[in-house]
Amino acid sequence: MDVLLAALAGTSSTSRLHACTLTAPPKQGAIRFGAARFARDLATEGGAGLLLLDRGRNAVEHLHGLVLADAEVDVVGRWCELQRAARDAQRRRVVAGWQRFADDGDADLLRENLERVCAYDLKAPEVGTRDLERDVWSSGLLAEAWRVFVRSDGPEPVPVPRTPHARSKALARGDGDRTCGWCGRTIPATKRSHSQWCRPGCRVSACRARRRERAS
Repeated sequence: MDVLLAALAGTSSTSRLHACTLTAPPKQGAIRFGAARFARDLATEGGAGLLLLDRGRNAVEHLHGLVLADAEVDVVGRWCELQRAARDAQRRRVVAGWQRFADDGDADLLRENLERVCAYDLKAPEVGTRDLERDVWSSGLLAEAWRVFVRSDGPEPVPVPRTPHARSKALARGDGDRTCGWCGRTIPATKRSHSQWCRPGCRVSACRARRRERAS
């Protein structure tokens, strides 16, 4: 989160940081092409995008993410024009705390809300999985923040897993100590040897749990 806030600190005061949910007509591969082009176009105009593919229970693909653009840019309108999507099927709001951060540099409220937005965006899809290279599109200053996030596994263990018996069940399956400290799944062999979480979403949830524990 510190990396993301540091990147955002240099943006124009006329910019707006939006939390978005974007949909497109159900055409094979269309939303992936649209996400790549949309993120690229944002960066070309001095903005940035971070869009993550998600699938609901009906397996329909949609996007969650952050969009940084000038206040005059109609973010939803641009997406609908690109994808021929229905405007009323899209969701967009300026992240609470953004204006205070842009005007005065006060990041407290923005940090709190960005943590909530990112935790939701990074949750595992209800159907299938998310490939962090093929199913995420980033551009502009948000691209480097995403790369840093993916590379980082965090220095601290998680105090309490979300599912109380997840870790013990994983150990019973013979997964050894290479189990995620949050969800109990096996940590992929491609992760670094000291990794404690299987995916970024678990890392975000773990950080939030630590903060709640310290505050209690």
